[in-house]
Amino acid sequence: MLFYLWLFGIFFSLSFALVYDPDFGWHIRYGKEIVEKNRILTVDTFTHTISGNPLVDNEWLSEAIFYLLFTNFSFFGLSFFVAGITALALFIPIAGISGRWEIKSLLAILSLIGSNSFLRVGPRPQNFTLLLFSLLYLCLLYYSESKKVRFIVFLPFLLLLWANMHPGYMLGIGVIVLFIVAELFRTILESRKRKNGSLRYIFPLCLVLIFSVLFSMVRPYSEKVTGPSGSLLQAIFLPAKLASETSIIGTVRTSISEWLPPILVDIPGTLLLFGVIAVVGLFALKNFTSRDVVPLILISFFVYFATLSRRNTPFFFLGISPIVLLSFKKYINEFIAWKGVKVGIIVLMVGVTWNAVTRLNENISLVRAVEKKDTLYCQTLNYPCGAIEYIRRTKPSGNLYNFYTWGGYLDLVLPEYPVFIDGRIPGSILYEEFERVFTLHKSWEEILTKYHVNIILIPRHRLFEELVTHDGKWKIAYTDDSSVVLVRN
Repeated sequence: MLFYLWLFGIFFSLSFALVYDPDFGWHIRYGKEIVEKNRILTVDTFTHTISGNPLVDNEWLSEAIFYLLFTNFSFFGLSFFVAGITALALFIPIAGISGRWEIKSLLAILSLIGSNSFLRVGPRPQNFTLLLFSLLYLCLLYYSESKKVRFIVFLPFLLLLWANMHPGYMLGIGVIVLFIVAELFRTILESRKRKNGSLRYIFPLCLVLIFSVLFSMVRPYSEKVTGPSGSLLQAIFLPAKLASETSIIGTVRTSISEWLPPILVDIPGTLLLFGVIAVVGLFALKNFTSRDVVPLILISFFVYFATLSRRNTPFFFLGISPIVLLSFKKYINEFIAWKGVKVGIIVLMVGVTWNAVTRLNENISLVRAVEKKDTLYCQTLNYPCGAIEYIRRTKPSGNLYNFYTWGGYLDLVLPEYPVFIDGRIPGSILYEEFERVFTLHKSWEEILTKYHVNIILIPRHRLFEELVTHDGKWKIAYTDDSSVVLVRN
Protein backbone atom coordinates (compact mmCIF):
# COMPACT_ATOMS: atom_id res chain seq x y z
CA MET A 1 0.00 0.00 0.00
CA LEU A 2 2.83 2.42 0.86
CA PHE A 3 4.41 1.80 -2.55
CA TYR A 4 1.15 2.59 -4.37
CA LEU A 5 0.73 5.79 -2.36
CA TRP A 6 4.23 6.78 -3.43
CA LEU A 7 3.43 5.84 -7.03
CA PHE A 8 0.26 7.95 -7.17
CA GLY A 9 1.98 10.75 -5.28
CA ILE A 10 4.81 11.20 -7.79
CA PHE A 11 2.37 10.98 -10.70
CA PHE A 12 0.22 13.68 -9.10
CA SER A 13 3.14 15.91 -8.13
CA LEU A 14 4.64 15.91 -11.62
CA SER A 15 1.22 16.36 -13.28
CA PHE A 16 0.29 19.47 -11.30
CA ALA A 17 1.01 22.52 -13.48
CA LEU A 18 -0.25 25.93 -14.43
CA VAL A 19 -2.38 26.04 -17.59
CA TYR A 20 0.05 26.50 -20.47
CA ASP A 21 -2.30 25.29 -23.21
CA PRO A 22 -2.88 28.22 -25.64
CA ASP A 23 -6.39 26.85 -26.30
CA PHE A 24 -7.40 27.25 -22.66
CA GLY A 25 -9.25 30.51 -23.26
CA TRP A 26 -11.66 29.26 -25.86
CA HIS A 27 -12.28 26.07 -23.86
CA ILE A 28 -13.37 28.21 -20.90
CA ARG A 29 -15.50 30.43 -23.11
CA TYR A 30 -17.21 27.38 -24.61
CA GLY A 31 -17.83 26.13 -21.08
CA LYS A 32 -19.38 29.47 -20.17
CA GLU A 33 -21.83 29.18 -23.07
CA ILE A 34 -22.82 25.70 -21.90
CA VAL A 35 -23.17 26.42 -18.18
CA GLU A 36 -24.52 29.98 -18.14
CA LYS A 37 -26.56 30.04 -21.36
CA ASN A 38 -27.50 26.35 -21.35
CA ARG A 39 -26.50 25.85 -24.97
CA ILE A 40 -23.82 24.03 -26.90
CA LEU A 41 -22.53 26.10 -29.80
CA THR A 42 -23.16 24.51 -33.18
CA VAL A 43 -21.88 27.45 -35.25
CA ASP A 44 -18.80 29.62 -34.82
CA THR A 45 -19.24 32.90 -32.97
CA PHE A 46 -15.64 33.53 -31.82
CA THR A 47 -14.08 34.59 -35.13
CA HIS A 48 -14.96 37.17 -37.75
CA THR A 49 -13.40 35.06 -40.51
CA ILE A 50 -15.64 31.98 -40.33
CA SER A 51 -18.45 33.33 -38.15
CA GLY A 52 -21.65 31.34 -38.65
CA ASN A 53 -19.89 28.26 -40.00
CA PRO A 54 -21.08 24.95 -38.49
CA LEU A 55 -18.83 23.33 -35.91
CA VAL A 56 -18.74 20.08 -33.96
CA ASP A 57 -17.65 20.41 -30.35
CA ASN A 58 -16.45 16.98 -29.23
CA GLU A 59 -15.11 18.50 -26.00
CA TRP A 60 -18.27 20.19 -24.67
CA LEU A 61 -18.43 18.08 -21.49
CA SER A 62 -14.75 18.67 -20.66
CA GLU A 63 -15.22 22.39 -21.25
CA ALA A 64 -18.24 22.57 -18.95
CA ILE A 65 -16.26 20.81 -16.21
CA PHE A 66 -13.27 23.12 -16.76
CA TYR A 67 -15.46 26.22 -16.62
CA LEU A 68 -17.14 25.15 -13.36
CA LEU A 69 -13.78 24.34 -11.77
CA PHE A 70 -12.13 27.54 -12.99
CA THR A 71 -14.94 29.90 -11.95
CA ASN A 72 -15.40 28.28 -8.53
CA PHE A 73 -11.83 27.30 -7.63
CA SER A 74 -9.67 29.36 -10.00
CA PHE A 75 -6.40 28.05 -11.45
CA PHE A 76 -5.50 26.02 -8.37
CA GLY A 77 -8.73 24.02 -8.31
CA LEU A 78 -8.53 23.29 -12.03
CA SER A 79 -4.87 22.29 -11.88
CA PHE A 80 -5.48 20.11 -8.79
CA PHE A 81 -8.40 18.26 -10.40
CA VAL A 82 -6.63 17.65 -13.71
CA ALA A 83 -3.45 16.53 -11.94
CA GLY A 84 -5.56 13.90 -10.19
CA ILE A 85 -7.08 12.78 -13.52
CA THR A 86 -3.65 12.55 -15.15
CA ALA A 87 -2.07 10.78 -12.18
CA LEU A 88 -4.86 8.20 -12.25
CA ALA A 89 -4.31 7.68 -15.99
CA LEU A 90 -0.61 6.95 -15.42
CA PHE A 91 -1.29 4.92 -12.28
CA ILE A 92 -3.89 2.49 -13.68
CA PRO A 93 -1.77 0.58 -16.27
CA ILE A 94 1.01 -0.04 -13.74
CA ALA A 95 -1.00 -0.64 -10.56
CA GLY A 96 -3.66 -2.68 -12.39
CA ILE A 97 -1.28 -5.55 -13.25
CA SER A 98 0.45 -7.66 -10.62
CA GLY A 99 4.22 -7.49 -10.58
CA ARG A 100 7.29 -6.62 -8.56
CA TRP A 101 7.54 -3.13 -7.14
CA GLU A 102 11.06 -2.72 -8.47
CA ILE A 103 10.05 -3.01 -12.13
CA LYS A 104 6.88 -0.98 -11.53
CA SER A 105 9.06 1.80 -10.18
CA LEU A 106 11.23 1.76 -13.30
CA LEU A 107 8.18 1.74 -15.58
CA ALA A 108 6.69 4.65 -13.64
CA ILE A 109 9.90 6.69 -13.91
CA LEU A 110 10.18 5.97 -17.64
CA SER A 111 6.53 6.96 -18.14
CA LEU A 112 7.05 10.24 -16.28
CA ILE A 113 10.18 11.22 -18.17
CA GLY A 114 8.78 10.13 -21.52
CA SER A 115 5.53 12.05 -20.89
CA ASN A 116 7.21 15.13 -19.42
CA SER A 117 6.41 17.42 -22.37
CA PHE A 118 2.74 16.45 -22.15
CA LEU A 119 2.55 16.89 -18.37
CA ARG A 120 4.11 20.38 -18.43
CA VAL A 121 1.27 21.76 -20.60
CA GLY A 122 -1.14 21.45 -17.67
CA PRO A 123 -4.93 21.11 -17.87
CA ARG A 124 -6.56 20.45 -21.23
CA PRO A 125 -9.29 18.06 -22.47
CA GLN A 126 -6.69 15.57 -23.72
CA ASN A 127 -6.04 14.63 -20.08
CA PHE A 128 -9.47 12.96 -20.04
CA THR A 129 -8.47 10.93 -23.10
CA LEU A 130 -5.39 9.72 -21.22
CA LEU A 131 -7.56 8.46 -18.32
CA LEU A 132 -10.30 6.91 -20.46
CA PHE A 133 -7.71 5.22 -22.65
CA SER A 134 -6.05 3.66 -19.58
CA LEU A 135 -9.39 2.32 -18.33
CA LEU A 136 -10.39 0.89 -21.71
CA TYR A 137 -6.96 -0.59 -22.39
CA LEU A 138 -6.71 -2.31 -19.01
CA CYS A 139 -10.22 -3.79 -19.36
CA LEU A 140 -9.36 -5.17 -22.80
CA LEU A 141 -6.14 -6.69 -21.42
CA TYR A 142 -8.11 -8.30 -18.60
CA TYR A 143 -10.52 -9.76 -21.14
CA SER A 144 -7.67 -10.99 -23.35
CA GLU A 145 -6.12 -12.81 -20.38
CA SER A 146 -9.29 -14.17 -18.71
CA LYS A 147 -11.92 -14.18 -21.51
CA LYS A 148 -14.47 -12.92 -18.97
CA VAL A 149 -17.08 -10.69 -20.61
CA ARG A 150 -17.67 -8.66 -17.46
CA PHE A 151 -14.46 -6.74 -18.15
CA ILE A 152 -15.70 -5.29 -21.45
CA VAL A 153 -19.49 -5.10 -21.15
CA PHE A 154 -19.46 -1.45 -20.01
CA LEU A 155 -17.03 -0.19 -22.66
CA PRO A 156 -19.75 1.23 -24.98
CA PHE A 157 -20.85 3.49 -22.12
CA LEU A 158 -17.26 4.57 -21.60
CA LEU A 159 -17.09 5.47 -25.32
CA LEU A 160 -20.33 7.44 -24.98
CA LEU A 161 -18.70 9.54 -22.27
CA TRP A 162 -15.39 9.78 -24.10
CA ALA A 163 -16.94 10.94 -27.40
CA ASN A 164 -18.40 13.96 -25.62
CA MET A 165 -15.16 14.84 -23.84
CA HIS A 166 -12.45 14.68 -26.50
CA PRO A 167 -11.94 13.53 -30.13
CA GLY A 168 -9.41 11.03 -28.77
CA TYR A 169 -12.33 8.58 -28.44
CA MET A 170 -11.36 7.49 -31.97
CA LEU A 171 -8.20 6.01 -30.46
CA GLY A 172 -10.42 3.98 -28.11
CA ILE A 173 -12.40 2.56 -31.04
CA GLY A 174 -9.13 1.87 -32.85
CA VAL A 175 -7.76 -0.06 -29.87
CA ILE A 176 -10.89 -2.27 -29.74
CA VAL A 177 -10.40 -3.03 -33.45
CA LEU A 178 -6.74 -3.79 -32.70
CA PHE A 179 -7.68 -6.33 -30.02
CA ILE A 180 -10.12 -8.02 -32.41
CA VAL A 181 -7.38 -8.32 -35.04
CA ALA A 182 -4.86 -9.57 -32.46
CA GLU A 183 -7.29 -12.16 -31.05
CA LEU A 184 -8.11 -13.29 -34.60
CA PHE A 185 -4.43 -13.85 -35.39
CA ARG A 186 -3.96 -15.71 -32.11
CA THR A 187 -6.97 -17.91 -32.88
CA ILE A 188 -5.67 -18.72 -36.35
CA LEU A 189 -2.23 -19.60 -34.96
CA GLU A 190 -3.72 -21.81 -32.23
CA SER A 191 -5.97 -23.56 -34.78
CA ARG A 192 -3.01 -24.32 -37.06
CA LYS A 193 -1.15 -25.79 -34.10
CA ARG A 194 -4.22 -27.79 -33.06
CA LYS A 195 -4.65 -25.96 -29.80
CA ASN A 196 -8.42 -25.65 -30.22
CA GLY A 197 -8.41 -21.99 -31.20
CA SER A 198 -11.96 -20.64 -31.10
CA LEU A 199 -13.67 -17.59 -32.55
CA ARG A 200 -16.16 -17.48 -29.67
CA TYR A 201 -13.93 -15.12 -27.72
CA ILE A 202 -13.84 -12.65 -30.63
CA PHE A 203 -17.64 -12.37 -30.89
CA PRO A 204 -18.08 -10.38 -27.63
CA LEU A 205 -15.37 -7.96 -28.77
CA CYS A 206 -17.18 -7.45 -32.09
CA LEU A 207 -20.42 -6.70 -30.25
CA VAL A 208 -18.62 -4.24 -27.99
CA LEU A 209 -17.11 -2.56 -31.07
CA ILE A 210 -20.49 -2.19 -32.79
CA PHE A 211 -22.19 -0.73 -29.71
CA SER A 212 -19.17 1.47 -28.94
CA VAL A 213 -19.32 3.01 -32.42
CA LEU A 214 -23.09 3.54 -32.12
CA PHE A 215 -22.85 5.03 -28.62
CA SER A 216 -20.00 7.34 -29.66
CA MET A 217 -22.26 8.88 -32.31
CA VAL A 218 -24.68 10.24 -29.73
CA ARG A 219 -24.36 14.01 -29.30
CA PRO A 220 -26.79 16.08 -27.20
CA TYR A 221 -26.45 19.05 -29.57
CA SER A 222 -27.10 17.20 -32.83
CA GLU A 223 -30.47 16.41 -34.37
CA LYS A 224 -29.00 13.22 -35.80
CA VAL A 225 -26.19 10.92 -34.75
CA THR A 226 -22.83 11.72 -36.29
CA GLY A 227 -19.96 9.33 -36.82
CA PRO A 228 -16.22 9.91 -36.67
CA SER A 229 -14.87 12.43 -39.17
CA GLY A 230 -12.91 10.73 -41.94
CA SER A 231 -10.63 13.75 -42.17
CA LEU A 232 -9.89 13.60 -38.45
CA LEU A 233 -9.23 9.84 -38.61
CA GLN A 234 -6.70 10.43 -41.37
CA ALA A 235 -5.08 13.24 -39.38
CA ILE A 236 -4.73 11.01 -36.29
CA PHE A 237 -3.63 7.68 -37.75
CA LEU A 238 -1.79 8.35 -41.02
CA PRO A 239 1.89 9.33 -41.34
CA ALA A 240 2.43 13.09 -41.42
CA LYS A 241 3.12 13.48 -45.15
CA LEU A 242 0.18 11.29 -46.17
CA ALA A 243 -2.14 12.92 -43.61
CA SER A 244 -1.29 16.41 -44.86
CA GLU A 245 -1.90 15.37 -48.47
CA THR A 246 -5.21 13.56 -47.93
CA SER A 247 -6.86 15.59 -45.15
CA ILE A 248 -7.36 19.33 -44.60
CA ILE A 249 -7.05 18.78 -40.84
CA GLY A 250 -3.97 16.64 -41.51
CA THR A 251 -1.90 19.68 -42.39
CA VAL A 252 -1.47 20.30 -38.64
CA ARG A 253 0.86 17.30 -38.67
CA THR A 254 3.43 19.35 -40.58
CA SER A 255 2.79 22.81 -39.10
CA ILE A 256 1.90 22.58 -35.37
CA SER A 257 4.86 21.63 -33.14
CA GLU A 258 3.12 19.12 -30.85
CA TRP A 259 1.75 17.27 -33.90
CA LEU A 260 5.22 16.82 -35.41
CA PRO A 261 7.02 13.46 -35.01
CA PRO A 262 9.08 13.13 -31.79
CA ILE A 263 12.68 14.28 -31.87
CA LEU A 264 14.84 11.28 -31.05
CA VAL A 265 17.65 13.45 -29.70
CA ASP A 266 15.60 14.92 -26.83
CA ILE A 267 14.90 13.00 -23.62
CA PRO A 268 11.31 11.77 -24.36
CA GLY A 269 12.35 10.81 -27.89
CA THR A 270 15.44 8.98 -26.65
CA LEU A 271 13.38 7.10 -24.08
CA LEU A 272 10.87 6.18 -26.77
CA LEU A 273 13.68 4.78 -28.91
CA PHE A 274 15.17 2.99 -25.88
CA GLY A 275 11.76 1.54 -25.00
CA VAL A 276 11.24 0.23 -28.52
CA ILE A 277 14.68 -1.40 -28.60
CA ALA A 278 14.22 -2.91 -25.12
CA VAL A 279 10.80 -4.43 -25.88
CA VAL A 280 11.93 -5.79 -29.25
CA GLY A 281 14.97 -7.29 -27.51
CA LEU A 282 12.80 -8.96 -24.88
CA PHE A 283 10.58 -10.50 -27.55
CA ALA A 284 13.67 -11.73 -29.39
CA LEU A 285 14.79 -13.57 -26.24
CA LYS A 286 11.45 -15.32 -25.79
CA ASN A 287 10.31 -18.63 -27.20
CA PHE A 288 7.45 -17.24 -29.26
CA THR A 289 4.04 -18.81 -28.57
CA SER A 290 0.46 -18.02 -29.56
CA ARG A 291 0.06 -16.10 -26.27
CA ASP A 292 2.62 -13.59 -27.51
CA VAL A 293 0.62 -12.63 -30.61
CA VAL A 294 -1.63 -10.13 -28.84
CA PRO A 295 1.14 -8.25 -26.96
CA LEU A 296 3.34 -8.20 -30.08
CA ILE A 297 0.57 -6.63 -32.22
CA LEU A 298 -0.27 -4.16 -29.45
CA ILE A 299 3.33 -3.03 -29.03
CA SER A 300 3.75 -2.71 -32.80
CA PHE A 301 0.75 -0.38 -32.89
CA PHE A 302 1.92 1.75 -29.95
CA VAL A 303 5.37 2.12 -31.52
CA TYR A 304 3.77 3.26 -34.78
CA PHE A 305 1.30 5.58 -33.05
CA ALA A 306 3.95 7.18 -30.82
CA THR A 307 6.25 7.93 -33.76
CA LEU A 308 3.45 9.80 -35.58
CA SER A 309 3.32 12.75 -33.20
CA ARG A 310 4.95 14.11 -30.03
CA ARG A 311 1.56 14.34 -28.34
CA ASN A 312 1.19 10.55 -28.73
CA THR A 313 4.34 9.62 -26.79
CA PRO A 314 2.54 9.06 -23.43
CA PHE A 315 0.37 6.37 -25.04
CA PHE A 316 3.48 4.33 -25.85
CA PHE A 317 4.45 4.17 -22.17
CA LEU A 318 0.86 3.53 -21.07
CA GLY A 319 0.65 0.74 -23.64
CA ILE A 320 3.89 -1.10 -22.94
CA SER A 321 3.87 -0.98 -19.11
CA PRO A 322 1.20 -3.66 -18.52
CA ILE A 323 2.58 -5.79 -21.37
CA VAL A 324 6.03 -5.80 -19.78
CA LEU A 325 4.49 -6.86 -16.46
CA LEU A 326 2.35 -9.57 -18.07
CA SER A 327 4.71 -11.05 -20.65
CA PHE A 328 8.23 -10.80 -19.28
CA LYS A 329 8.01 -11.93 -15.64
CA LYS A 330 10.85 -14.42 -16.03
CA TYR A 331 13.27 -11.83 -17.39
CA ILE A 332 12.12 -9.26 -14.83
CA ASN A 333 12.95 -11.62 -11.95
CA GLU A 334 16.35 -12.36 -13.45
CA PHE A 335 17.05 -8.64 -13.89
CA ILE A 336 16.02 -7.78 -10.31
CA ALA A 337 18.32 -10.55 -9.01
CA TRP A 338 21.40 -8.84 -10.44
CA LYS A 339 23.68 -7.40 -7.82
CA GLY A 340 23.04 -3.74 -7.08
CA VAL A 341 19.83 -3.42 -9.12
CA LYS A 342 17.55 -2.94 -6.10
CA VAL A 343 19.85 -0.35 -4.58
CA GLY A 344 20.02 1.50 -7.89
CA ILE A 345 16.22 1.50 -8.19
CA ILE A 346 15.83 2.86 -4.64
CA VAL A 347 18.30 5.65 -5.44
CA LEU A 348 16.28 6.49 -8.57
CA MET A 349 13.07 6.52 -6.52
CA VAL A 350 14.61 8.94 -4.00
CA GLY A 351 15.79 11.22 -6.82
CA VAL A 352 12.39 11.21 -8.53
CA THR A 353 10.65 11.87 -5.21
CA TRP A 354 12.90 14.87 -4.54
CA ASN A 355 12.26 16.21 -8.03
CA ALA A 356 8.49 15.66 -7.68
CA VAL A 357 8.27 17.46 -4.32
CA THR A 358 10.42 20.36 -5.58
CA ARG A 359 8.42 20.78 -8.77
CA LEU A 360 5.09 20.52 -6.98
CA ASN A 361 6.13 23.24 -4.53
CA GLU A 362 7.30 25.51 -7.39
CA ASN A 363 4.12 24.99 -9.39
CA ILE A 364 1.84 25.56 -6.39
CA SER A 365 3.67 28.84 -5.69
CA LEU A 366 3.33 29.89 -9.33
CA VAL A 367 -0.37 29.04 -9.51
CA ARG A 368 -1.09 30.88 -6.26
CA ALA A 369 0.86 33.92 -7.50
CA VAL A 370 -1.08 33.96 -10.78
CA GLU A 371 -4.36 33.84 -8.85
CA LYS A 372 -3.35 36.95 -6.91
CA LYS A 373 -2.09 38.93 -9.91
CA ASP A 374 -3.81 38.40 -13.29
CA THR A 375 -1.07 40.06 -15.29
CA LEU A 376 1.43 37.48 -14.04
CA TYR A 377 -0.37 34.87 -16.16
CA CYS A 378 0.22 37.06 -19.22
CA GLN A 379 3.87 37.49 -18.31
CA THR A 380 4.38 33.77 -17.68
CA LEU A 381 2.89 32.78 -21.03
CA ASN A 382 4.07 35.91 -22.85
CA TYR A 383 0.54 37.02 -23.72
CA PRO A 384 0.06 40.67 -24.86
CA CYS A 385 -1.47 42.16 -21.68
CA GLY A 386 -0.45 45.72 -22.47
CA ALA A 387 -1.68 45.55 -26.06
CA ILE A 388 -5.02 44.09 -24.94
CA GLU A 389 -5.46 46.89 -22.44
CA TYR A 390 -4.64 49.44 -25.16
CA ILE A 391 -7.28 47.99 -27.49
CA ARG A 392 -9.85 47.96 -24.69
CA ARG A 393 -9.11 51.61 -23.88
CA THR A 394 -8.94 53.07 -27.39
CA LYS A 395 -11.52 50.80 -29.07
CA PRO A 396 -10.11 50.95 -32.62
CA SER A 397 -12.65 50.10 -35.32
CA GLY A 398 -12.46 47.17 -37.72
CA ASN A 399 -11.61 43.51 -37.54
CA LEU A 400 -8.59 42.02 -35.79
CA TYR A 401 -5.70 39.99 -37.20
CA ASN A 402 -4.01 38.14 -34.33
CA PHE A 403 -1.10 35.83 -33.73
CA TYR A 404 -2.24 32.18 -33.91
CA THR A 405 -1.31 31.03 -30.39
CA TRP A 406 -2.88 34.14 -28.84
CA GLY A 407 -6.30 33.44 -30.34
CA GLY A 408 -7.57 31.27 -27.49
CA TYR A 409 -6.58 33.80 -24.84
CA LEU A 410 -8.16 36.66 -26.82
CA ASP A 411 -11.38 34.64 -27.11
CA LEU A 412 -11.59 34.74 -23.32
CA VAL A 413 -10.36 38.22 -22.36
CA LEU A 414 -11.29 40.30 -25.42
CA PRO A 415 -14.61 38.82 -26.63
CA GLU A 416 -15.75 42.19 -28.04
CA TYR A 417 -13.17 41.69 -30.82
CA PRO A 418 -13.76 38.38 -32.63
CA VAL A 419 -10.39 36.86 -33.54
CA PHE A 420 -8.93 36.15 -36.97
CA ILE A 421 -7.91 32.64 -35.91
CA ASP A 422 -7.56 30.47 -32.80
CA GLY A 423 -6.60 26.90 -31.92
CA ARG A 424 -9.86 25.44 -33.16
CA ILE A 425 -8.89 26.08 -36.77
CA PRO A 426 -5.47 24.50 -37.42
CA GLY A 427 -4.92 22.72 -40.68
CA SER A 428 -7.45 24.84 -42.61
CA ILE A 429 -7.33 27.30 -45.50
CA LEU A 430 -7.67 30.02 -42.86
CA TYR A 431 -4.47 28.83 -41.17
CA GLU A 432 -2.69 29.07 -44.52
CA GLU A 433 -4.00 32.62 -44.89
CA PHE A 434 -2.77 33.46 -41.39
CA GLU A 435 0.71 32.23 -42.34
CA ARG A 436 0.68 34.17 -45.61
CA VAL A 437 0.00 37.39 -43.76
CA PHE A 438 2.52 36.70 -40.99
CA THR A 439 5.25 35.87 -43.52
CA LEU A 440 4.20 38.82 -45.73
CA HIS A 441 3.43 36.64 -48.72
CA LYS A 442 2.60 38.70 -51.81
CA SER A 443 -1.14 38.19 -51.08
CA TRP A 444 -1.01 39.52 -47.50
CA GLU A 445 -2.73 42.83 -48.22
CA GLU A 446 -5.41 41.11 -50.26
CA ILE A 447 -6.16 38.73 -47.38
CA LEU A 448 -6.45 41.52 -44.80
CA THR A 449 -8.72 43.49 -47.14
CA LYS A 450 -10.84 40.41 -47.76
CA TYR A 451 -11.58 40.12 -44.03
CA HIS A 452 -11.85 43.90 -43.41
CA VAL A 453 -8.92 43.81 -40.99
CA ASN A 454 -7.95 47.20 -39.55
CA ILE A 455 -6.01 46.00 -36.48
CA ILE A 456 -2.95 43.72 -36.32
CA LEU A 457 -1.85 42.24 -32.99
CA ILE A 458 1.33 40.15 -33.12
CA PRO A 459 4.60 39.61 -31.21
CA ARG A 460 7.35 42.18 -31.82
CA HIS A 461 8.64 41.63 -35.35
CA ARG A 462 10.72 44.58 -36.50
CA LEU A 463 11.05 43.52 -40.14
CA PHE A 464 7.29 42.94 -40.35
CA GLU A 465 6.63 46.34 -38.75
CA GLU A 466 8.97 48.17 -41.13
CA LEU A 467 7.65 46.50 -44.29
CA VAL A 468 3.97 46.96 -43.36
CA THR A 469 4.30 50.63 -42.37
CA HIS A 470 6.74 51.83 -45.06
CA ASP A 471 4.02 53.10 -47.47
CA GLY A 472 1.97 54.87 -44.78
CA LYS A 473 -1.12 52.63 -45.08
CA TRP A 474 -0.48 51.20 -41.61
CA LYS A 475 0.98 52.76 -38.49
CA ILE A 476 2.25 51.45 -35.15
CA ALA A 477 -0.34 52.37 -32.52
CA TYR A 478 1.14 50.55 -29.52
CA THR A 479 4.28 48.63 -28.75
CA ASP A 480 6.05 47.08 -25.78
CA ASP A 481 8.73 44.44 -25.27
CA SER A 482 6.52 41.54 -26.31
CA SER A 483 3.82 42.81 -28.70
CA VAL A 484 2.85 45.42 -31.25
CA VAL A 485 -0.50 46.80 -32.41
CA LEU A 486 -0.71 48.19 -35.93
CA VAL A 487 -3.78 49.99 -37.28
CA ARG A 488 -4.78 51.22 -40.70
CA ASN A 489 -4.35 54.94 -41.37
